Amino acid sequence: MIFKNKVCIVTGAASGIGRATAVSFAREGATLVLADISESVFEVADIIGKEGGEATAEIIDISDETSVSDLLKVTTAKFGRLDCAVNSAGI
Repeated sequence: MIFKNKVCIVTGAASGIGRATAVSFAREGATLVLADISESVFEVADIIGKEGGEATAEIIDISDETSVSDLLKVTTAKFGRLDCAVNSAGI
């Protein structure tokens, strides 16, 4: 498992490339923080959880610097670190 014991953020995780990346990382053992402006990101976290992975979802607007900063704070507070970030959200 390439990402076992790694904490990864994936933005744009509700659909498309971001969703596919998140699911792939989960299958490789990553602990995920999924971020998107769409509430569909919670469905992706549920799918990953049902497949035995660990994912938490956050609603963020990546065009807002404070929102992104808060995402990093939530991630490090919950998991103690960040090992990888995939910025797949498009604006």
